[in-house]
Formats: sequence, C-alpha cells, structure tokens
Amino acid sequence: MRARTLVDPFYAWQRIKHYGIERSIIHFLGKGILRRPVNGTIRLCKKVIWFPSYLRRIRTRNSIMINSAYHRFIDQKLGYRICSAGEIPGIEPVLSHCQDLLKEFRKREGDSPADGRSYSELLSPDPSNFGSGIAADLTKHPVLMKFAASRPIMEIAAGYLGELPIVGSIQLYLTHPNDSQVGFQNFHYDHTAPNDLKLFIAVNDIDEQTGPLTWFGADHSDQISEVIGTRIGRANDDDVYTAIGDGKAQRTIGPAGTCFFVDVARCLHYGSRGNTKMRAVVVFEFVSKFSYVESNLERGRILLDANDLKNPLDCLAFNQA
Repeated sequence: MRARTLVDPFYAWQRIKHYGIERSIIHFLGKGILRRPVNGTIRLCKKVIWFPSYLRRIRTRNSIMINSAYHRFIDQKLGYRICSAGEIPGIEPVLSHCQDLLKEFRKREGDSPADGRSYSELLSPDPSNFGSGIAADLTKHPVLMKFAASRPIMEIAAGYLGELPIVGSIQLYLTHPNDSQVGFQNFHYDHTAPNDLKLFIAVNDIDEQTGPLTWFGADHSDQISEVIGTRIGRANDDDVYTAIGDGKAQRTIGPAGTCFFVDVARCLHYGSRGNTKMRAVVVFEFVSKFSYVESNLERGRILLDANDLKNPLDCLAFNQA
C-alpha cells in the first residue's frame, strides 16, 4: 500500500483530482492545532484576492434582506429549522420533477440495484458513481436551478450565513435498503466551511424504516464535542449518546415535501443507514464563496447552462458574476 504522505506524488495527485486543491491542502497541512489557522488563512486570502466580489456579496445580501420575512428564519443557536411542505415557496415543481426522476430510476433499476450499492446520485450522468465525477448535470434540470436561486431561498441562506452565498451543490440522493454503517453513516461534521447550510427536501415519505438523516442542534453538538474531545473524524454512537442522550437527536422524518435546513458544519450528524425501505431526498447546499474548501460548483462537478441564469441574483448564486 502506498504511504499516504505529501511526498507521494501519486497519492497527492489523486487526492487533488478528487477533492480539489484547498481540501487537499487542509488534508496535508491542516491537522490538529494547525487546522484553524490554515482554514482561516485560506479564507482571508480568498477575501483579499476577490475583495470587490466579497463587497458585492455583502451589499447584495444587505439589499435583499431589507424587509425580508426570512431575516431570522434559522436560529443561529440551533443551526437548523424544520419546515412543512407548504412553508417554503416553490417546493411543488421541485418535488414533482424529482419524483418523476425517481419513477424513471425505479423502472430501470428497482429499489435495490443489481450491483448492491447503498446509494445513487440521480442527477449525475452515472448514478452509481457516488461521491466522484460529475455530481449533477443541471443543464437537464433547470427547475432545480431556478428554485435554488429563488429570492426566498437566497434570503433564507443569506440571512443565516451573513453574506450572499453560492449554491455549492445540488444532489438527488437515493438510499437503497442497506445494513451498513460506514463513512458518513457515522456521526461527523462536514469540514467545508465554518457554516455549511444544506436544505434537505423529502422526495418520498420518510420514517424510521427509510433511514432518516439524524443530527443534533449546534448547541447540543457543542456539548457533545466538549465531552468526546474532538470535532474531526467520525464519532461512534455510544460516545455521542453517553455524552447527551438519544432524546435530543433530530431526524428528517415527514411526508414528501417536508424541508429540513441543517448547518452540517455545526450540527453533528450521520447519513441514512439501516433502512429497510428506499429513501429519496434532494439536497441544496449553500456556502460562502470564500470558504476554505472548494464546493462542487467551484470544482467543476456541476454542469451549468449560462442561458438558464436569468438575472443578476441567479448569476451570483451560481458564481457566474
């Protein structure tokens, strides 16, 4: 097995190609006590280099938040909010489109693909290539682009993040029945930015048998991390529940169309696991353009058609301005 060090050119190149330059820098240099200063330095450098863009995003954020109904929509202390299907404008066409994609997929492969995989990415040209390659070809899904950059969604994200964000990724995840507990099926934080806001929309009805996303609010997550002593890597269930108990965990349970805003950088969470029924969820990610890790959008893992960007807010949302 190759030694996983910076001096191994093969490993370094493979990691950069898969994860991007900034995430690789953090992997090689941002360990332990170096992590915070490395992350902060990357963010500062990006703001200095693109200072006019940074100012424009702050000003645009302040402009759209004037008289906005979504200024404090997500509680900063909690880092999440659960919404009914009718609470967020524009959900209906998104839900209808994703349900059509789900029906087409099930006709081709059923609920359990022949290759035995646990996850599929339905917006990717290759649904089986989970976590690599092109994550989403949005040239075929303009309805999702329109929703992600819509005024209410941008106001919610900007109100929470403090600047006009970019749409870091859009993915339609399908979780097949499985009994695995590996990788992100264990408790963890997403180390992409100080705040990484994701909107999860249930495409089908989700219950305990469907393998819901499970998380703790940011306040409870801080308490857990103080007890177990780390925010890096995976945490096992016993340590987490011993620190705070199961009763404070939140789960993405609800009928199709239910929405869950979760800051996955601040809320300790794990992905779908142990489900006996199929789960489908469409996920929209909103992050700062000046985060210390490149998003899928910035890494070229999202295919766009500039003709689908109809106004300046669309262009800013998809980092085209």
